[in-house]
Amino acid sequence: NRPVYDPADGGHLRIEMRALPAGPSCADMTANTAFLLGLTLAQAERDLTGYAFAEAYQNFYRAAREGLEAKMTWPGLDGEFEAADLVLRLLPEARAALLAAGVTPHDADTALDVVAQRTRLRRTGAVWQRETLARFGGDRERLVRRYRELALSGLPVHLWE
Repeated sequence: NRPVYDPADGGHLRIEMRALPAGPSCADMTANTAFLLGLTLAQAERDLTGYAFAEAYQNFYRAAREGLEAKMTWPGLDGEFEAADLVLRLLPEARAALLAAGVTPHDADTALDVVAQRTRLRRTGAVWQRETLARFGGDRERLVRRYRELALSGLPVHLWE
C-alpha cells in the first residue's frame, strides 16, 4: 500500500492497495478484494504486536513460490498451516467483518464463494496458465488469446477450461 497525492481537479489524497493481483477475471478481482478487505477489517482491532514482520515476509515469499500449498503462519494461531486450509479457515471471519461493515449477505457470499471454490479446487490463475500452456504444447500466443477470451467471459478462473 502507498499514499498517492493527485493534484488534478483541486487535488486529493488516496491510499492505493498494492496487495491485490490483477485478474485473471473481474469476478476473481472482486473476490480477492472482498477477502482482503474482510480480513483487514477483522484484524483492525486486534493486537498484532506479537506477530513478527519476519513471519509476514516469509509468508509472502512462500505463497509466491508455492501458491496454495505454501506453509504459513497467522496472527493468533499456533503453528503453520497450508495456505489453502488457512484461506478456508479465515473465510467466515472475512464474511462476518464484511457484514458488520454493511455489505449485504448476498454480495459477501457471492464474492467469497469464488475464493472458497477456487481454493477447494486449487484452481488459481497461475495453475490455469501452467496447465493450459502444457496442454497447448508451449504455444504462448494461443495461451494469451484463450486467457483474454476467458477473462472477458466474466467467469472466475476456477470455472475456466
